[in-house]
Amino acid sequence: MKSAATLWQLAATEMRQRPGRAGLTLLSIVIGVAAVVAVELAAGTTRRSYEEMSQRLNGRATLEVVHEGGSRFQESLAQSAGQVPGIKAAVPSLQAYAVLLTPKGHIQLRLLGIDPVLDAKVRDYELTQGTLFHHNRGAVLEEDFARWAGIAVSDDLKLLASRRLGVWKEPVVGLLAPRGVAGFNQGGVVFLSLPLAQQLFARPGEVSTISLVLNKAADQDSVRHAVAKRLPAGLMVRPTAAQASLGTEAFRNAERGLQFACALMIALAVFIVLNTFQMNLSERRQRLAILRAVGATRRQILQMLLSETVTMGVVGAVFGCLLGLAGAHLLLRAMAQLSASPTLPIQLNYAPFVLAIVLGMGVALLATYIPARRASGISPMEAIRAASTNDGHAASRLTTLGGVLLFVASGCVVSACIHGWLPIIVSIPAGVIFLASFALVIPALVRPLGRGVFLLISPLLRVEGHLAEQQLAHRSARAGLTIGVLYIAIAAGVGLGTTIINNVQDVRNWHRRTMEGDFLVCASFSDPKTGEGVPMAESLGDHIRRLGGVTGLDVVRYFGVTSGKDHVMLVARDFARDNPLPLVLAQGEPEEVQRGFASGGVVLGTVLAQRRGLKTGDTMPIATPEGPRSLPIVGLAIDYTVGGNVVFMERAEAERIFHVRGADMYVIRAAPKALDTLRGQLMAIGRKQGLMVYSFAQLSRALDGLMSGILSGLWGLLALGYVVAGFGIGNTLMMNVMEQTREIALLRVVGMTQRQVRKMILAQAAIIGIVGLSLGIFAGVNTAYAMSRCMQPLLGYSIHFSLPPALILGSFGMALLIVLLAAWFPARRATKLDLLIALQYE
Repeated sequence: MKSAATLWQLAATEMRQRPGRAGLTLLSIVIGVAAVVAVELAAGTTRRSYEEMSQRLNGRATLEVVHEGGSRFQESLAQSAGQVPGIKAAVPSLQAYAVLLTPKGHIQLRLLGIDPVLDAKVRDYELTQGTLFHHNRGAVLEEDFARWAGIAVSDDLKLLASRRLGVWKEPVVGLLAPRGVAGFNQGGVVFLSLPLAQQLFARPGEVSTISLVLNKAADQDSVRHAVAKRLPAGLMVRPTAAQASLGTEAFRNAERGLQFACALMIALAVFIVLNTFQMNLSERRQRLAILRAVGATRRQILQMLLSETVTMGVVGAVFGCLLGLAGAHLLLRAMAQLSASPTLPIQLNYAPFVLAIVLGMGVALLATYIPARRASGISPMEAIRAASTNDGHAASRLTTLGGVLLFVASGCVVSACIHGWLPIIVSIPAGVIFLASFALVIPALVRPLGRGVFLLISPLLRVEGHLAEQQLAHRSARAGLTIGVLYIAIAAGVGLGTTIINNVQDVRNWHRRTMEGDFLVCASFSDPKTGEGVPMAESLGDHIRRLGGVTGLDVVRYFGVTSGKDHVMLVARDFARDNPLPLVLAQGEPEEVQRGFASGGVVLGTVLAQRRGLKTGDTMPIATPEGPRSLPIVGLAIDYTVGGNVVFMERAEAERIFHVRGADMYVIRAAPKALDTLRGQLMAIGRKQGLMVYSFAQLSRALDGLMSGILSGLWGLLALGYVVAGFGIGNTLMMNVMEQTREIALLRVVGMTQRQVRKMILAQAAIIGIVGLSLGIFAGVNTAYAMSRCMQPLLGYSIHFSLPPALILGSFGMALLIVLLAAWFPARRATKLDLLIALQYE
């Protein structure tokens, strides 16, 4: 051979001549890379959004003064803090939640009350239209958010404010460019003058934060200690990034689940590429031998084969990146729809794309290096042999042994994660290796498993099935890899599907237990990032109680508190007299918990308790306006609010300790005969005061609709995985038909009909499908069980594990149908062979 260019031309010719196999290899890489890019971009964008939430809101501030219990305090303290050496500026502001009423519905956003003269020392404001307030009146919005909400300068904002009952109207006087502080929280922030914000959300002279801007030469720790000495009890100085901790915790579990799914997609791509390339090399064996005979060295053959792989990897990475961008946008749009906010723009950075290129080439090289190295050692003498050898047809003992060792080792790691001996994040790669490593053992099991399936369905397959089983046993390595592809696809689908269904059912049970009643009235739902909302006046509860047909009314209040270094949500409700108790308890008996609530105890969310290492009988330190207090823990409860970082307390006790008033939610129970009349009365109150009124039947239907959408998406993902696996099976059977050309022709000569030939090929697909699906379902069920057990160290409780028959039977039927459809074209080709030409085939 003369040059590498010639070898490259030969490689390109091979890819053009086999577009089906090249396309399958490319598709598997694209799907794996796209999944990783989509999840990394979406998760990274969301994560950075929450991190930037504090950074943009705090601007140039390094430290901030806040109340330990989240209460307001006097803005005059800013003057005292500003006199500390090293502080350039001490700027007070008021942060609160508000509800904006638009044609799109209720939009919860954050409000920032500022003194525009002082605040310029902390934050940057770039007006594109209008002015920054007018005689302390008017509201300012970010222009992209205003455009999304359909709001223009001079329009009236309709706001729900915590110190007012009903809708407050305020004209829009200016729009800001989406930079600096205006880029905060997806643009969902309203800027008001500080006096107006105090009128709506606090009392005159009250603020929630004092932002401290330090001189460049100032030592942060020294300044922090000096300011703390000047503050009264209950106030503290902290770094400005502390506010983001609660928001990020709420999305960690979902991110871990997506990472596990991505890892499974990569494992599936590895096995598809390995299977496809192995078949490609087997078919090209004689051509490679000819190249060796005419002078190509082993190194040149290896370079040629790996160049094909690198090309596939690069092209797959490029298309995977493009598809991943679209997938990330869909994920972010779905999250925006759930939170009724504008879709976050994707924050591009090089890391996911570098990862994509590494994965694209790495997956391909990992799957093809050993087969390519083996192929480069083909002897030139094979060029003159009459038939190809059976190289690669038998299972490799080394591969089998490696698969067994990986299977055992990764299983031990997963077990250690379940028992809490290793960090839960380790369970993701360990679980994927545990699942995928068994696929390396499958080729050694093809003969006994194929024989067992044949015996099981032999009345249907008859002689054709026996021939099919013999052909698969003769090519056990190739058949095993194909079964491995199907095994991983079905195991991933059943494992993730069972976990999702069990989680969905757990959420439904939690919702039914915690939201018992007939109607719910609120100004807004709690923010999923912080758990805070817009409270309503207590006088509204008295008005509702006087309505005819009301048999009971529960007042629910939730707000942020500080416990140690954690910012958690406190839920205050009349637990002591609620019967049954509206909590899903993981520890404690309902009667004992209610008595504990009455005596000032608290119940912790299981996630918070697990992370802090607390249990029933311990005490929980919480910062209050009078200073830190230790409250007895009387139980643990399962909760899905803000990632489980929740503390439950009796409402009367919370009002006494934290001096909070108002209600975030009214839960109303009604007499059965008065439901229709009461619904009309509540809806009239809601329309007048801008409140949301729901029946619990509506909430249940909305939750069921959301869960149904999740399950529909699950079936779509399952179908995609099975279709990809079906392509791999069709590719294998096509290769088998080509290698069996002479054998099929001989069978036809001795009397086998076209129908019997077709049945033999379909029987091969059926055996492959049943073996792969049976192993995959068994592995998927075990994966789901392991995932539920792995939740224990993370959530503090184990999600109830149950097998969903519809998912298992549906997956088996759908996947087997796809397998048989994928086999139809190879079977049809086998029946169309020209016997004279086929008998001469070598």
